[in-house]
Amino acid sequence: MTPPKLGQSAEQLSNITDLPDGVVDASATYSSSLSGFTRSYFLEVQIEIADDVVVADAADEAVLQWAWQLGWSVNDHDPTGVYVRLVSASGAPVEWDYEGAYEAVGLDRKLTTIPNGDSPWIGASARDLESLYGAWPGSVPVPPASLFTPAS
Repeated sequence: MTPPKLGQSAEQLSNITDLPDGVVDASATYSSSLSGFTRSYFLEVQIEIADDVVVADAADEAVLQWAWQLGWSVNDHDPTGVYVRLVSASGAPVEWDYEGAYEAVGLDRKLTTIPNGDSPWIGASARDLESLYGAWPGSVPVPPASLFTPAS
């Protein structure tokens, strides 16, 4: 008997309905590169929030951790790294302290971002994610409460 596959597929993540209040959508896509005979997979997780919410005070680290855990749970390909970003439903920039969140996580590596307009992708390597969340694929995280609050 084959044991059940842990985690979820990128398609399942993109169809997830159990999202924290204020999150409109979550999606996951893979990109890959080939170097010699080695293929590397990078997972991109985009979290779309409603225009009438902001990241709650002191929730920046929790937002980053939840998004990375979502990515680490995707089981289609063993990722080389996971990149996450927040976007608003209207496309307006989302203001949050992702640099402080990254620092609070306590990784030894320098923050890796990929510029993308006003909403950069925030990356973590598979090695870092395994040290934080255990072996890949991780379990699908339970959405934390109070990540977002109404904008004032």
